[in-house]
Amino acid sequence: MTETIRLGNVGKLWMLVPRTWDSSGMANVEVTGFSPTPDDVFDEAQGNRLAFWNVNYRSTAEYSIAFRIDLAPIKYQIDPGNLGAYDTSSPEYQLYTKATATIQSAHAEIVSLANQIAGSETNPYYQARAIHAWVVENVRGWSQGGEPPGRDALTVLRARSAGCDGFSALFIALLRARGIPARFVAGIHTGYRGYFTTTDDWRQMGFHAWTEFHLPGYGWIQSDASAGARNFAEIDEPRIVLMRGEDVELGHAYPLVTLPVFNMPQVDAFVNSGYPPTNTVGEGMTLIVQRLH
Repeated sequence: MTETIRLGNVGKLWMLVPRTWDSSGMANVEVTGFSPTPDDVFDEAQGNRLAFWNVNYRSTAEYSIAFRIDLAPIKYQIDPGNLGAYDTSSPEYQLYTKATATIQSAHAEIVSLANQIAGSETNPYYQARAIHAWVVENVRGWSQGGEPPGRDALTVLRARSAGCDGFSALFIALLRARGIPARFVAGIHTGYRGYFTTTDDWRQMGFHAWTEFHLPGYGWIQSDASAGARNFAEIDEPRIVLMRGEDVELGHAYPLVTLPVFNMPQVDAFVNSGYPPTNTVGEGMTLIVQRLH
């Protein structure tokens, strides 16, 4: 796959670089080339890998990352009766259970709803399953023709409408309100269903945001409320994870990305911080899947 962006009036560019995280759905990640060579490639605090270009000093208008990767759908084998206990003093637990500006897990409305959904259930797997089902049943997707009403958990809860990042924000907030670590996952969904049908069935491919929550003894478990009930503790298509966590640290005089979910390339324009009107995604985004027997 080659991910390409064509730039206009831009001073700086950051793109996420694919890397090996764990064995869930991705393996044998190999970056085969950058064009042009980045000014910096680095891992930020949460482990996300970024390539940085100071575009102001270059004449080229197109920037790309080429890579190879083995992909597969994910289905976890979890015994809910055989979970360990959370280490609530660990930095990871504290980071991914805290309230933020986007994940308002301490807000009274979210805490009340999380407690209502969970009821007397104390098992984190069953709590997460119930919360996932509630979000699927009570939040509707938004039309591509207009902007979603909000990306933060509280706005989504009140509007009951969201894009993929809004679904994820609410799911994460409700989990954190119950003391279950949860975080964003973002990257590229392939829309590929050939693994489950007799013919290769291609659908949409593009940037996407979803979630994962932590179960003691099992680790991080991916789920996607925006993709329906079937995507709890499984992902039914091959996906490329580019980012985990939130508020990615960009470096190079920019402390955080402008949005909590960073999957698309981020730029700094000469006039305004954010996406300039002249930005377009290059046509070079393609994916070839080879089925192995």
